[in-house]
Amino acid sequence: MKRSFPLAVALIGALGALSVPGVQAQQTNPNIPTPAPSPIFPVNQPVTFRYTDAQGMGSITFVDLGPDQTTGFDLLRVNITQNGTSFSGSGIATVIPGAPRPLTDLVAFTVVSPNGVAYFFEGMMGLGVEFQGSGTFHPVSDPTQIETWGLLFTPGTPGPPPTTLSLSIDRGCGSGYPINGPIVITYRAAANDTLTLTDQRSDGTQSVLFANQPVVAGQTYSLSGVVSSQPGQRTLILTDTAGAQVTCSFTGVNNQ
Repeated sequence: MKRSFPLAVALIGALGALSVPGVQAQQTNPNIPTPAPSPIFPVNQPVTFRYTDAQGMGSITFVDLGPDQTTGFDLLRVNITQNGTSFSGSGIATVIPGAPRPLTDLVAFTVVSPNGVAYFFEGMMGLGVEFQGSGTFHPVSDPTQIETWGLLFTPGTPGPPPTTLSLSIDRGCGSGYPINGPIVITYRAAANDTLTLTDQRSDGTQSVLFANQPVVAGQTYSLSGVVSSQPGQRTLILTDTAGAQVTCSFTGVNNQ
């Protein structure tokens, strides 16, 4: 899985001179306050949803801090947990006037991986039969590396059971790597097992990096390699003896 940011909303209106006899502008009673918009989520109460992208399933937690004093948008703390890794950050959400249900809320946020790679997310969400949302994200350093994300199920739904496998790369999943440049792959399992690591290219072809490699429960292993000369997206797939898998994608690029 596989991303502070500015958000500007401009409304430009052109009003010509208009005179209509017998029609007057309605006056607003200053003694009747304008109701404040409701927050997207209950303020200062964490709400958790199931989260998914190309790297697998995890959980996403929002904490709504209430409206920003300047824009009126809700300020959010955000945490995504996936494949044993936690990504934390912040962002905003706001209701989109007139948007059709269920996707009535705009959301945008940035999260940072433990190794410092930042990802920018944007999308829409809202309540239908259940609360749902979807959108795209990319590394802050490269907006061309776009992937999709989604959230689903009702608030408070616990995340999936902890995965027994963990797979990551030194720049963070979803990052770009220079052709013929170095890459470090890190993996581990929660139980004694034998693992297989496969490199899948964007055309669907695969190569096995190692097969039936014994590992000790909880121990972290690293594999250093070189990105091949073929540009494009690659997906690393780590599989245990029971067939469970975790994935981590990256893109081989020229001159980076």
